[in-house]
Amino acid sequence: MKARIVVEKSPLRSLRDFECNGLLTSAQNNDRGERFFRVSSNADTPACTNKASTSCDPRHFAAFIRLKESFRCIPPKGRQMIPSVISVLSDDNRRLLEDVVAPKFNAYFSFTKDLIRSIPLEAGVFIYPDNSLNSDLNFLWLIFTDVHEIVGRPGLAELVKCEPFFQQQFFQIVEGDRNNPNGEFWHQAKPGTLTQISTHDAVNGHLESLFRTLRNGFAHAHWLYENLSASDYWKKRGWETADAPVSFNLSQRPRKNYLTYIADAPDFDEHRFWKLEDLRILITPAHLLRYHLHLFLSFLLTGQKLDVFGIDQK
Repeated sequence: MKARIVVEKSPLRSLRDFECNGLLTSAQNNDRGERFFRVSSNADTPACTNKASTSCDPRHFAAFIRLKESFRCIPPKGRQMIPSVISVLSDDNRRLLEDVVAPKFNAYFSFTKDLIRSIPLEAGVFIYPDNSLNSDLNFLWLIFTDVHEIVGRPGLAELVKCEPFFQQQFFQIVEGDRNNPNGEFWHQAKPGTLTQISTHDAVNGHLESLFRTLRNGFAHAHWLYENLSASDYWKKRGWETADAPVSFNLSQRPRKNYLTYIADAPDFDEHRFWKLEDLRILITPAHLLRYHLHLFLSFLLTGQKLDVFGIDQK
C-alpha cells in the first residue's frame, strides 16, 4: 500500500526559518513501517542560503544520498562559550558544562554526522525520517536535562535571559510554526483555572515553569512521539479525558504532523489529569522542538550557531 501524503503549501518569510524548510505535513509509509515528515517550501526560493553546503539544496541530492561532510558539530580546538554565558555561570557550572555535557553533545553529533536527517523529494520539498528525528529529539532532551540539573532552574532562566539568541529558541518552541503558529503553553494553578499563557509571557515571565515542564515532561515520560489527535494522544498516554476544560477544546484538536503534548504537575496522577494543581501543558511540533533545542545547546556548549543539519545560522 502506498503512503498517502497530503501536501500543504504556505508562503515563507525566509527559508532560514526552521531547518531550511517551509510548512510540514506528514505521511505514514505502511509498506516499511517508517514515518516521515514532509516539508513543502516556496518553490521560487533556493532551499538554503548557505551555498557552501549541500545539505539544504535539493539540486545537489538524489533521494537517500547520505549527507557528506556537511555536518560540523565538534568545535575547533580553543573555541569557548560565548562571553554572555561565561558572565552568568559560576566557575563550577561552567566547568561541568564544558567537561561533562559538551563532550556528550559533540560525541553524539560526530558519531551521527552521516545520519539521514533530511531527504529531498523535489525542489524545496523534504522529508524527515522518523528514526533520526526521534533519536535526535530524545538525545537533545537528555542533554537539556543535564544543563537544567547543573545550572538549576533559576540559573537557567537567568542564562537564557542574558542572550537574545537563547530567548529566540524557546520563543519558537512555544510559538511553533512562525507562519501558522501551532504551539501553546497552558497553566492551571487550581482545578478549573486552566489558562493559556501567551508566547511573549511564557518566555518573559514564565521561563522557570516552561523549563520545569520540559525537564519533567521528558524525565517522567509525560509525552509521546505519535501523530495523533489530542483525544487519541490523551487516551494512548492514559491521561484522563473526562472533564477537560471547554477552553482547551480537547476533542476538537485534530492530528497535526506529530504535534507533541508535554505535561507536568506536582504529584502527577494521570487518572486525575484535569484536577491537578500547578498543571502545565506545553504543545509544540516535534521537529521544531528538536531544531530549537539543538540550536540552544549548540550555541551554549560550543559557541556556534549550527543547526541540526550543520548549517550556520549566524
